[in-house]
Amino acid sequence: MYSLQNPIEVSLILDAIDEIDFSIISMNLSMTEVCSLGTINRTSESSLSFLSDLKQLLVPIHEIKGLALISKAVFSQIQLTSLLCDYLVIDDAKYLFAYIYNKHGKAHENKLLSFSDRFSTRLSTSHGYISDDARFGPNVTLGNDLTIHGGVHIFGNTIIGNRVTIKPNTVIGGEGFGYAIRVGYPPLKLPQFGSVEIGNDVEIGSSTNIDRGTFGVTTILNDVKIDNNVHIAHNVLIGARSLIIANAEISGSVTIGEDVWIAPNVSIKQKIIIGDRAIVGMGSVVTRNVPPDKTVYGVPAKEV
Repeated sequence: MYSLQNPIEVSLILDAIDEIDFSIISMNLSMTEVCSLGTINRTSESSLSFLSDLKQLLVPIHEIKGLALISKAVFSQIQLTSLLCDYLVIDDAKYLFAYIYNKHGKAHENKLLSFSDRFSTRLSTSHGYISDDARFGPNVTLGNDLTIHGGVHIFGNTIIGNRVTIKPNTVIGGEGFGYAIRVGYPPLKLPQFGSVEIGNDVEIGSSTNIDRGTFGVTTILNDVKIDNNVHIAHNVLIGARSLIIANAEISGSVTIGEDVWIAPNVSIKQKIIIGDRAIVGMGSVVTRNVPPDKTVYGVPAKEV
């Protein structure tokens, strides 16, 4: 959850509904302003969140706090009487949330995109090598004995462990590719307020991109080895000792277990789970979960 630089009055949210030609199907409002943005699974008394798919919901509905935007598509699938928070049921909660963020809440994210002086950021680092061409955003924590080559950009809210190697022109903690889509209207960027955490003894190849979480964390655990030209999207978790080979594309919220081998040119659909010790063969497109200890290959990937 992330605090807004300036609270947003609920009256402005109601105005936004009119501005994008939405309708209010049901509502319960007592709040006058929201002070933070968060996911539906992590809310506060003054937060704004949205629910557009029941698969998003990982907490009991009565635990939601603040103001929840709820899509008409899930309206009939939940018991509004179970909600103890304020709510607005509208056409598309995700699109409205994105609209409000783009109009009123971007200041916090812009801070993550700035770059501070290299030496003021590298507070905890001793030994190792950090190129003069490497750049760091605010709130970056660096471990010891690092090797960081030229052209590396590490954005704000990133934690790098000990004995990590990052090769040239890699970007860590940049914005993920998340948009709310509505036919006939411009795609609206969703907030990317999360972070990246990289464990110890990790190696990251050249020209690789690791996006920060949308609200949560993109996590690379100990001893992971990542090749050149790999893309790792927001909220991905890569388990210890896994190897990700060149040109692999790992979509948002994918979970990769321990000791996994992801071969070159693999594409993995969002929210897929790859079990421990699994192998994904070269050029595969993974559209279903892969159980532990299995080898899959092909388009779409199937068990070999």
